[in-house]
Amino acid sequence: MDTKFEFENFPKYTAMVALFNRVENCGELKEALRNGTLDVALIDPTLVGGSFHVHCAINKAIAAMSSGTMKTRSGHAEVLYALSGSRSIKEAFDRFGARNDSRALLAVLLSTSCSSWSDVLSLVRGDTVPLDHIGALRSKEQILEVGRDADPTWMFIAWLAVPCFQMRKFGSFMWVQNRLYGSPCFNHTNRLAVFQDLQQRNCS
Repeated sequence: MDTKFEFENFPKYTAMVALFNRVENCGELKEALRNGTLDVALIDPTLVGGSFHVHCAINKAIAAMSSGTMKTRSGHAEVLYALSGSRSIKEAFDRFGARNDSRALLAVLLSTSCSSWSDVLSLVRGDTVPLDHIGALRSKEQILEVGRDADPTWMFIAWLAVPCFQMRKFGSFMWVQNRLYGSPCFNHTNRLAVFQDLQQRNCS
């Protein structure tokens, strides 16, 4: 029930993603991250809008890796940072990083990792569930509340979590992804324009 993400604009990179529920050893996994025996992103799925949110965050992290503009020290940390619209790395980690007592867990492994996907799956003591079950674990109210304090890109992602969202109104995933992250000159103002454009499409 794991998912492999590929990226048309970054064909050399892939990412493996798995969603777990009833996890019993999140504290141990975080300790493995700290001591360097595990190289993976461990995410609390409560604030994750869905698989599209995850895909966009990974794409943004890979773009930063490729261009040498990372704000964090590793690709997996960059994924966590990209999930949040906050400019504060600490705030992004506090919001999206798994906690010691987390019972639900989203694991993301980039193809650049020194850890293997089989190792990650074997270390997590919990039930693997399909990625599209993330809706049962997230809190729409918390997502939208956090989104009010975030930049327009995160507001857009948070807005995707609203149940009335219909992907077909955007035409294609790649169109949205390229509008969000395709331009090297993409800035705060441009993202707001894209957000407003997409909102009009969804509401029409």
